[in-house]
Amino acid sequence: MTGVLEDWLAQRAFSLPDVEAVVAGDQRLTYRQLDARVRGLAGALVARGIAPGDRVALLGRNSLEFVEAVHAVPRAGAILVPLNIRLTVEELAFQIRDAGVRMVLADRHFEATAREAAARAGVPDVITLPLAAAGAGTLFETHGETDVHSIVYTSGTTGSPKGAMLTFGNFWASATSSAFNLGVLPGDRWLACMPLFHVGGLAIVLRSAIYGTSFVVHESFDERAVADSLHSEGITTVSVVPTMLLRLLDADERPSPPALRTVLVGGGPVPLSLLKRAMDRGFPVIQTYGLTEAASQVATPAPGDAVAHTGSAGKPLVNTRLRIDAPPGEPGEILVAGPTVTPGYFGRPE
Repeated sequence: MTGVLEDWLAQRAFSLPDVEAVVAGDQRLTYRQLDARVRGLAGALVARGIAPGDRVALLGRNSLEFVEAVHAVPRAGAILVPLNIRLTVEELAFQIRDAGVRMVLADRHFEATAREAAARAGVPDVITLPLAAAGAGTLFETHGETDVHSIVYTSGTTGSPKGAMLTFGNFWASATSSAFNLGVLPGDRWLACMPLFHVGGLAIVLRSAIYGTSFVVHESFDERAVADSLHSEGITTVSVVPTMLLRLLDADERPSPPALRTVLVGGGPVPLSLLKRAMDRGFPVIQTYGLTEAASQVATPAPGDAVAHTGSAGKPLVNTRLRIDAPPGEPGEILVAGPTVTPGYFGRPE
């Protein structure tokens, strides 16, 4: 892919300025308002010396400031490196050092952790969000499809964590492939209650801008707060892992709200009993399979197939190829190819 993509948020601010983009607590921003704040933050990053290709790490809870940083870092021409807040200082320092990070952004909850990790990694520039807006420098309104948007670290289950480079084209292909499968409506509202530093949470932020729809951010997963939000905010899509779904069903006896169209459950195999329990309550549960290296979703059933094929993670999305490297009926390695797949790991071409 060698094409050029308009900055998704900037384009939506132009085409859908008054559409609600994000809800975070009592803060509700339209695309015009979100874009103005992102421009100010991106300008502040450039004023502090951030240059095209620099890596900027981000450590913090789900928040409006986190969302703004996700959009502002690439607007400044830099590459986003979201960090897992559950890691130790030494683990964070490894990723900061491994990615050659130029600056670390942190919220007030993780400022001390960020400063200690950055110091161990030899990075002196740590900024606490929110950062005062600035209008300095040239911002990027377009991005090449092969330009790296973010470096997202794997869990390191087969060794040290590796930074998967995800391009603008990867996220674009993932969003469009998912839209062909699940559908997108102008009034869609996605509930983001999983960590935004995770590829699944990050995908919600980016897909919403690509689609021109809105999303609701929760600081963390609280089953009662999620249940209330599902019923009061007109949520049409929510992404969870199996334990989150179980806690949600245990905490709230109400049937699925009428607006809810999709409950995406990923992060590992879902017990069949849990899927059936959710379906019996009317929840439109769809099991999905994905991974960091493929910008989130790889295979997901079409909504009409989820009940008929309960327990299946479905067929590969459009333009994604998948096969099991083993004789028929035998377990083996899952092989994935297509435009959502990372071009490689940062600093590890082998």
